[in-house]
Parts: sequence; structure tokens; C-alpha cells
Amino acid sequence: MEGNPDLQQWLRTMTSFSVINYAFAPKDSPVRFNLAKNDEGSSILALPETSIYDCTLDRTVEVVGRRLESILDEIGESRIDLLKVDIEGAEIEMLTTADPDHLRAIGQMTVEFHGDSVFGFGLRREVDEAIERIERLGFVALNFSRPLQIDVLFVNRAYQGLSRTRGLWWQLWHDHVANAVRRAKEHSLS
Repeated sequence: MEGNPDLQQWLRTMTSFSVINYAFAPKDSPVRFNLAKNDEGSSILALPETSIYDCTLDRTVEVVGRRLESILDEIGESRIDLLKVDIEGAEIEMLTTADPDHLRAIGQMTVEFHGDSVFGFGLRREVDEAIERIERLGFVALNFSRPLQIDVLFVNRAYQGLSRTRGLWWQLWHDHVANAVRRAKEHSLS
């Protein structure tokens, strides 16, 4: 799925996969899609005035906005093994408003959050709330970008047959290893 019309055309020439012409949105309706000078930073969110990644506004177009539920219903899949979410800030609203039953039908989600100020959005609290909601729905959250919250893998405990205790053990082990790696990198730089 790609909301950027320019990237849609390019993807169609580069892959045999189906490319759906939608942008994730909180409701099924046309949305303003802000095309960034760096086309990988385009978003339904208002783009920042400055960006170290050049994700500033180039132009705005109208595209079809679709909710997660509508897309899953349209493609006829009641179960998704892996959902990759990299939607330039819109992931927060998608994860906080999507129907819980549709989310629970996903085995794993890898999410690139764009809430940190490095992206120009400054939505750290909103990212925390989205992560907490997904955890309450039965997922284990493994953050691969500590101390930031940029790259997070959500594993559905029910799909993996994980008890809540085993899921917490996964999180603790992941955090322990991530902290050890971070400390080793800091030590090698000093």
C-alpha cells in the first residue's frame, strides 16, 4: 500500500506485488497527503518546517484514505502473519483507533514510529500510548531502538502460544541484551 502517487507508479514497475492506492487514515474518506521533498517522508500529518532528512513540504495532493479494517476487509484476509507499518507518523493514530479484533488478528507487527523530535513531529507521549494499547491487546513489545522508540516489533502472544509471564521474560531478555550492546558500543567509543 502506498499513498504517494509518484511512489505508487515506481513500485508498480519494480515489483510483481499488488500496490494498493491508499493512505492509512482514521476514516474512509479522501485525505490531504503532504508530499515531502524527500518522498520517503510524505505523510497525512502536517510536515515540519525544518527537517534534517529534508522531509519538508513540497506539495499536497488528495488521496483515498482507508482505515486498517477496511483494507483488511477489502483484501479478504481475516488473519495477517506480519504487518510492516512505516507510515510517517500516521502509525500512532492507526494503532490507537483500529478495531481491537482486527489488531488481534495480526501475528506480528513491525512499526517504525515517527514520534521522536528527530522526525519533526514531537509525539513521544502519543507513541507511548500507542505501544501501551497494543500491549494491552496481548502483544509483547520489543524495542530495537532504545533509548528512542523508533523500531518496535510487536509479537502477538496468542499466535505464539506465549503466556503473559513468558512474554514479559522476552521483553526483559531483549532489554537486557539491548542495554548490553549499547554499553559495549559506548565503551568502544570512549
